Amino acid sequence: MLLFVQIPTLTRTILIVLITTVTLIGIMVRPWKLNEAVTTMTGASLLLILGLISPYDAFSTLVHDWNTFFFFLGMMSLSALAEVAGIFGWLAVQAALLSRNSARRLFFNTFLLGSLISMLLSNDATALILTPLIYTLVTRLRLPVLPFLFACTFVADTASFLLPVSNPINIIITSRFPLDLLTFLRLFFLPSLVVIGINLGVFYLLYRRQLHGSFDMKRLPPIEDSIKHKGYFRLYMRYFGNCGNSL
Repeated sequence: MLLFVQIPTLTRTILIVLITTVTLIGIMVRPWKLNEAVTTMTGASLLLILGLISPYDAFSTLVHDWNTFFFFLGMMSLSALAEVAGIFGWLAVQAALLSRNSARRLFFNTFLLGSLISMLLSNDATALILTPLIYTLVTRLRLPVLPFLFACTFVADTASFLLPVSNPINIIITSRFPLDLLTFLRLFFLPSLVVIGINLGVFYLLYRRQLHGSFDMKRLPPIEDSIKHKGYFRLYMRYFGNCGNSL
Protein backbone atom coordinates (compact mmCIF):
# COMPACT_ATOMS: atom_id res chain seq x y z
CA MET A 1 0.00 0.00 0.00
CA LEU A 2 1.09 3.55 -0.74
CA LEU A 3 0.09 5.21 2.52
CA PHE A 4 -2.88 2.82 2.69
CA VAL A 5 -3.58 3.06 -1.07
CA GLN A 6 -3.59 -0.22 -2.99
CA ILE A 7 -0.77 -0.54 -5.55
CA PRO A 8 -0.95 -2.95 -8.51
CA THR A 9 1.45 -5.88 -8.33
CA LEU A 10 3.45 -4.80 -11.38
CA THR A 11 3.84 -1.28 -10.00
CA ARG A 12 4.97 -2.69 -6.65
CA THR A 13 7.60 -4.81 -8.36
CA ILE A 14 8.88 -1.88 -10.42
CA LEU A 15 9.08 0.35 -7.33
CA ILE A 16 10.95 -2.29 -5.32
CA VAL A 17 13.46 -2.85 -8.12
CA LEU A 18 13.87 0.90 -8.65
CA ILE A 19 14.42 1.70 -4.96
CA THR A 20 16.80 -1.23 -4.52
CA THR A 21 18.81 -0.25 -7.60
CA VAL A 22 19.05 3.41 -6.60
CA THR A 23 20.06 2.40 -3.07
CA LEU A 24 22.84 0.12 -4.32
CA ILE A 25 24.10 2.81 -6.68
CA GLY A 26 24.03 5.31 -3.82
CA ILE A 27 26.07 2.96 -1.63
CA MET A 28 28.72 2.55 -4.32
CA VAL A 29 28.83 6.12 -5.65
CA ARG A 30 28.20 7.96 -2.34
CA PRO A 31 26.73 11.17 -3.83
CA TRP A 32 27.38 14.31 -1.77
CA LYS A 33 29.67 12.08 0.34
CA LEU A 34 26.66 10.49 2.00
CA ASN A 35 27.45 7.74 4.45
CA GLU A 36 26.44 4.28 3.25
CA ALA A 37 24.27 3.80 6.33
CA VAL A 38 22.23 6.92 5.47
CA THR A 39 21.63 5.66 1.94
CA THR A 40 20.67 2.21 3.16
CA MET A 41 18.28 3.50 5.81
CA THR A 42 16.69 5.87 3.30
CA GLY A 43 16.00 3.01 0.90
CA ALA A 44 14.62 0.80 3.67
CA SER A 45 12.45 3.64 4.97
CA LEU A 46 11.01 4.24 1.51
CA LEU A 47 10.06 0.59 1.22
CA LEU A 48 8.25 0.80 4.56
CA ILE A 49 6.59 4.18 3.94
CA LEU A 50 5.32 3.14 0.52
CA GLY A 51 3.98 -0.08 1.96
CA LEU A 52 6.13 -2.22 -0.33
CA ILE A 53 7.11 -4.25 2.71
CA SER A 54 5.20 -4.36 5.96
CA PRO A 55 6.74 -3.55 9.35
CA TYR A 56 5.78 -7.06 10.43
CA ASP A 57 7.71 -8.66 7.55
CA ALA A 58 10.74 -6.49 8.25
CA PHE A 59 10.66 -7.34 11.96
CA SER A 60 10.12 -11.04 11.24
CA THR A 61 13.17 -11.08 8.97
CA LEU A 62 15.30 -9.45 11.65
CA VAL A 63 14.11 -11.90 14.29
CA HIS A 64 14.41 -14.95 12.05
CA ASP A 65 17.95 -14.14 10.89
CA TRP A 66 19.18 -12.54 14.11
CA ASN A 67 22.26 -14.76 14.16
CA THR A 68 23.33 -13.54 10.73
CA PHE A 69 22.90 -9.88 11.63
CA PHE A 70 24.70 -10.21 14.96
CA PHE A 71 27.46 -12.22 13.30
CA PHE A 72 27.92 -9.50 10.71
CA LEU A 73 27.91 -6.84 13.42
CA GLY A 74 30.49 -8.76 15.44
CA MET A 75 32.81 -9.38 12.50
CA MET A 76 32.59 -5.77 11.37
CA SER A 77 33.39 -4.68 14.93
CA LEU A 78 36.46 -6.91 14.94
CA SER A 79 37.50 -5.56 11.55
CA ALA A 80 36.97 -1.97 12.68
CA LEU A 81 39.05 -2.59 15.80
CA ALA A 82 41.79 -4.13 13.65
CA GLU A 83 41.75 -1.10 11.37
CA VAL A 84 41.94 1.30 14.31
CA ALA A 85 44.83 -0.70 15.76
CA GLY A 86 46.67 -0.69 12.43
CA ILE A 87 46.64 -4.48 12.04
CA PHE A 88 45.93 -4.41 8.31
CA GLY A 89 48.62 -1.86 7.54
CA TRP A 90 51.10 -3.77 9.68
CA LEU A 91 50.30 -7.02 7.87
CA ALA A 92 50.62 -5.34 4.47
CA VAL A 93 54.08 -4.02 5.34
CA GLN A 94 55.06 -7.43 6.72
CA ALA A 95 53.97 -9.01 3.43
CA ALA A 96 56.20 -6.56 1.57
CA LEU A 97 59.15 -7.22 3.89
CA LEU A 98 58.79 -10.97 3.41
CA SER A 99 58.77 -10.41 -0.34
CA ARG A 100 62.41 -9.28 -0.19
CA ASN A 101 61.93 -6.60 -2.90
CA SER A 102 60.35 -9.05 -5.39
CA ALA A 103 57.12 -7.84 -7.02
CA ARG A 104 56.19 -11.43 -7.84
CA ARG A 105 56.56 -12.58 -4.24
CA LEU A 106 54.59 -9.56 -3.04
CA PHE A 107 51.80 -10.54 -5.43
CA PHE A 108 51.75 -14.07 -4.00
CA ASN A 109 51.88 -12.71 -0.45
CA THR A 110 48.94 -10.42 -1.22
CA PHE A 111 46.89 -13.44 -2.25
CA LEU A 112 47.94 -15.26 0.91
CA LEU A 113 47.22 -12.28 3.16
CA GLY A 114 43.84 -11.68 1.52
CA SER A 115 42.95 -15.34 1.96
CA LEU A 116 43.81 -15.30 5.65
CA ILE A 117 41.90 -12.08 6.34
CA SER A 118 38.87 -13.28 4.36
CA MET A 119 38.95 -16.60 6.18
CA LEU A 120 39.25 -15.17 9.68
CA LEU A 121 37.57 -11.74 9.47
CA SER A 122 35.14 -12.11 6.53
CA ASN A 123 35.52 -11.17 2.89
CA ASP A 124 34.27 -7.64 3.54
CA ALA A 125 37.38 -6.86 5.59
CA THR A 126 39.56 -7.80 2.62
CA ALA A 127 37.50 -5.93 0.06
CA LEU A 128 36.84 -2.76 2.05
CA ILE A 129 39.89 -2.37 4.29
CA LEU A 130 42.83 -4.34 2.93
CA THR A 131 42.37 -3.31 -0.72
CA PRO A 132 42.91 0.46 -0.15
CA LEU A 133 45.95 -0.28 2.00
CA ILE A 134 47.48 -2.52 -0.65
CA TYR A 135 46.76 0.15 -3.26
CA THR A 136 48.55 2.77 -1.17
CA LEU A 137 51.46 0.42 -0.52
CA VAL A 138 52.10 -0.65 -4.12
CA THR A 139 51.70 2.94 -5.31
CA ARG A 140 54.34 3.98 -2.82
CA LEU A 141 56.57 1.16 -4.05
CA ARG A 142 55.97 2.27 -7.67
CA LEU A 143 54.60 -1.10 -8.69
CA PRO A 144 51.76 -1.75 -11.16
CA VAL A 145 48.50 -1.42 -9.29
CA LEU A 146 46.10 -3.64 -11.24
CA PRO A 147 47.58 -7.07 -10.38
CA PHE A 148 47.37 -6.35 -6.67
CA LEU A 149 43.88 -4.86 -6.82
CA PHE A 150 42.64 -7.91 -8.70
CA ALA A 151 44.35 -10.11 -6.12
CA CYS A 152 42.51 -8.41 -3.24
CA THR A 153 39.10 -8.17 -4.85
CA PHE A 154 38.98 -11.70 -6.21
CA VAL A 155 40.49 -13.47 -3.21
CA ALA A 156 37.93 -11.70 -1.02
CA ASP A 157 35.26 -13.85 -2.65
CA THR A 158 37.15 -17.02 -3.46
CA ALA A 159 38.46 -17.36 0.10
CA SER A 160 35.10 -16.55 1.69
CA PHE A 161 34.04 -20.20 1.84
CA LEU A 162 37.06 -21.49 3.71
CA LEU A 163 35.29 -21.22 7.08
CA PRO A 164 31.69 -20.63 8.16
CA VAL A 165 32.70 -17.22 9.56
CA SER A 166 34.32 -16.09 6.31
CA ASN A 167 31.09 -14.83 4.78
CA PRO A 168 27.64 -13.91 6.16
CA ILE A 169 26.15 -16.13 3.45
CA ASN A 170 27.86 -19.08 5.10
CA ILE A 171 25.94 -18.39 8.30
CA ILE A 172 22.68 -18.45 6.35
CA ILE A 173 23.68 -21.74 4.73
CA THR A 174 24.64 -23.37 8.02
CA SER A 175 21.45 -22.11 9.68
CA ARG A 176 19.23 -23.45 6.89
CA PHE A 177 20.99 -26.80 6.59
CA PRO A 178 22.34 -29.00 9.39
CA LEU A 179 26.02 -28.48 8.61
CA ASP A 180 28.53 -28.87 11.41
CA LEU A 181 32.05 -27.49 11.09
CA LEU A 182 33.62 -30.71 9.81
CA THR A 183 30.91 -31.18 7.19
CA PHE A 184 31.29 -27.58 6.06
CA LEU A 185 35.04 -27.97 5.74
CA ARG A 186 34.66 -31.25 3.88
CA LEU A 187 32.30 -29.66 1.35
CA PHE A 188 33.86 -26.22 0.89
CA PHE A 189 37.46 -26.05 2.09
CA LEU A 190 39.20 -27.98 -0.68
CA PRO A 191 37.12 -26.46 -3.53
CA SER A 192 37.89 -23.00 -2.12
CA LEU A 193 41.61 -23.74 -2.15
CA VAL A 194 41.34 -24.95 -5.75
CA VAL A 195 39.52 -21.77 -6.81
CA ILE A 196 42.07 -19.59 -5.00
CA GLY A 197 44.83 -21.44 -6.82
CA ILE A 198 43.07 -20.95 -10.16
CA ASN A 199 42.66 -17.22 -9.46
CA LEU A 200 46.31 -16.94 -8.51
CA GLY A 201 47.43 -18.76 -11.64
CA VAL A 202 45.17 -16.83 -14.01
CA PHE A 203 46.13 -13.39 -12.74
CA TYR A 204 49.79 -14.28 -12.57
CA LEU A 205 49.70 -15.39 -16.21
CA LEU A 206 47.90 -12.20 -17.19
CA TYR A 207 50.32 -9.90 -15.35
CA ARG A 208 53.51 -11.96 -15.22
CA ARG A 209 55.48 -9.41 -17.25
CA GLN A 210 54.53 -6.59 -14.89
CA LEU A 211 55.44 -8.71 -11.87
CA HIS A 212 58.99 -9.58 -12.92
CA GLY A 213 60.36 -6.37 -11.50
CA SER A 214 61.48 -5.43 -8.03
CA PHE A 215 60.92 -2.56 -5.65
CA ASP A 216 63.11 -0.46 -3.42
CA MET A 217 62.79 -1.67 0.16
CA LYS A 218 63.71 1.82 1.34
CA ARG A 219 60.34 3.04 0.08
CA LEU A 220 58.54 0.89 2.63
CA PRO A 221 57.15 2.83 5.59
CA PRO A 222 58.68 1.96 8.96
CA ILE A 223 56.85 -1.01 10.45
CA GLU A 224 56.26 0.96 13.65
CA ASP A 225 54.36 3.65 11.74
CA SER A 226 51.76 1.07 10.69
CA ILE A 227 50.63 0.61 14.28
CA LYS A 228 48.01 3.27 14.94
CA HIS A 229 47.06 2.30 18.50
CA LYS A 230 49.57 0.25 20.47
CA GLY A 231 47.08 -0.79 23.14
CA TYR A 232 44.54 -2.14 20.67
CA PHE A 233 47.33 -3.69 18.63
CA ARG A 234 48.69 -5.64 21.61
CA LEU A 235 45.17 -6.68 22.60
CA TYR A 236 44.42 -7.92 19.10
CA MET A 237 47.68 -9.83 18.77
CA ARG A 238 47.19 -11.38 22.21
CA TYR A 239 43.66 -12.43 21.25
CA PHE A 240 44.77 -14.19 18.08
CA GLY A 241 47.74 -15.66 19.90
CA ASN A 242 45.39 -17.22 22.43
CA CYS A 243 43.17 -18.48 19.61
CA GLY A 244 46.16 -20.08 17.96
CA ASN A 245 47.27 -21.72 21.20
CA SER A 246 43.81 -23.16 21.76
CA LEU A 247 43.75 -24.90 18.37
